[in-house]
Amino acid sequence: VAQNLCRGMADEIDIRQSKGGRVSAADVKFDETVGQLEDILISTEFQQLLDGFMSENCEPFEDVEENKLEYTDIFKRYTDMIESHLDRALQSRIKGFKMAEFLSLLPSRAGQISEEILDLLQSFGDFVAFKELMLDFKKSQSAMDTDVGGFGLVVTSVGRS
Repeated sequence: VAQNLCRGMADEIDIRQSKGGRVSAADVKFDETVGQLEDILISTEFQQLLDGFMSENCEPFEDVEENKLEYTDIFKRYTDMIESHLDRALQSRIKGFKMAEFLSLLPSRAGQISEEILDLLQSFGDFVAFKELMLDFKKSQSAMDTDVGGFGLVVTSVGRS
């Protein structure tokens, strides 16, 4: 996947050059940042971070219209965790990376980022999407518990003497 993303970024640079456009250092830096961001978002480490958070925090969520006050605190911790992780990961991969600088470029360069990545980034700050994510995770956890526990199976180690 990472190779395809890099190839896609190289193609974008080639297209800009073939259209007579100059590729500035800022263009290259932005493209590099987006590529690194994509790699982070699809990484096993990031997925494990999200899964761990949801596993620890999904229990209070209920599929009702009214939202509990505690959802706000959980959502704040969720967004803080994601922002912090992305910032640290990008800083470790890109020398001199500054999240505020990157975020200030996003509105004017939104067309240079895949729609899927933009949607994903926007979903991290969307409470309704967050609540749906937590409910879906809770349902999947409940289904797994039912599937495994529904058969009354107990696995016991049999030692050989």
